[in-house]
Amino acid sequence: MKAVVYDQPRSFTVTDVPDPHAGPDQVRLRVVLAGICGTDAHLHDGQFDPVYPLTPGHEIVGEVDEVGEGVTRLRVGQRVVLDNMQSCGMCSSCRRARPAFCNELVAQGVNAPGGFAQYIVAPAGKCHPADDLAPEVAVLTEPTACVLHGLDVLGLQPGSDVLVFGAGPTGLLLAQLLRHSGAHRVTVAAPTAAKLEIAARHGADETVQLDRADPGAGAARLRKLAPEASTWSSTPPGPSVCSSSACRSRATAAPCSSTA
Repeated sequence: MKAVVYDQPRSFTVTDVPDPHAGPDQVRLRVVLAGICGTDAHLHDGQFDPVYPLTPGHEIVGEVDEVGEGVTRLRVGQRVVLDNMQSCGMCSSCRRARPAFCNELVAQGVNAPGGFAQYIVAPAGKCHPADDLAPEVAVLTEPTACVLHGLDVLGLQPGSDVLVFGAGPTGLLLAQLLRHSGAHRVTVAAPTAAKLEIAARHGADETVQLDRADPGAGAARLRKLAPEASTWSSTPPGPSVCSSSACRSRATAAPCSSTA
């Protein structure tokens, strides 16, 4: 099969690699779509501890192509989305319900073969049926899951006045879900006008275009919108979110949570 293979940072080829096959409790997926994420840009530069040779791609929609022994829940031809993270369930981080910090974490597309290939093998239990979603929608499952985690961390209070920094795909998803999670007002701040137009069409009450060359202008506009809020801060990577009602409850900077 064809796959993108990195042998070191910034060095990759599209090459032939052996076809994988499903083992016990595994399925092989024919990759239908694989999203490109900011994480992939970091991996391109050798960040996030990649293991070489590396085939990236962790936002994966696939069609079950082969089922291994013991797999009964999935069938050949079924469309699924893949949860690319596999934790041991036994280490101290897993026992504290922090599987992303597992000592034995397997992250397909980071330290194990990912979805920038024609086929990928994965545990059947990590594949979630998505026959009722178009592939172009299903491929957003992983960033949407990141957004939901961000909402859990934020602990949004009903009626909050919320500011989202960033209007990439994850920021736009976040703004929509904030609107449907009890926020009184959602403001999106970002430098790209076209993305802010999308945010406005999908429920953002206010948009503020930021100027990288003159950050003070955007800050003045934000201050005018929420004069009682404390100092805002941003935590990269990914969009950050600040609830000004939470700001007023603290003397220090507003709590911002990154969703990526």
